[in-house]
Amino acid sequence: MLADGVEITQELALQAITADRIVQEAKKQLMVTGRELLKRIQSPSDATLSWLNQYQKSRFEVTVDTSELAKEVEKFSRFGRPAIIAILLIGMLIGTSIAT
Repeated sequence: MLADGVEITQELALQAITADRIVQEAKKQLMVTGRELLKRIQSPSDATLSWLNQYQKSRFEVTVDTSELAKEVEKFSRFGRPAIIAILLIGMLIGTSIAT
């Protein structure tokens, strides 16, 4: 029964995934991405004026988003604690064996 289900799923997938559908979906995604880019891109004159204003103030402001970095640091800290405890326990065992 499982083999028949796999064969049916493969046939349906081959029918659903065609070159035309892939091209249509790619075009659709490109159009959505293009529209979003046009919404987000600052006009060249506005960007130039912003840079000139910052230059006149003798400073350039840069914003760095570290939210993704915080997630990675949290993962590392979860790994770090057990590693430190393991190192301490190994040190204690070595110290005990030397003392004995």
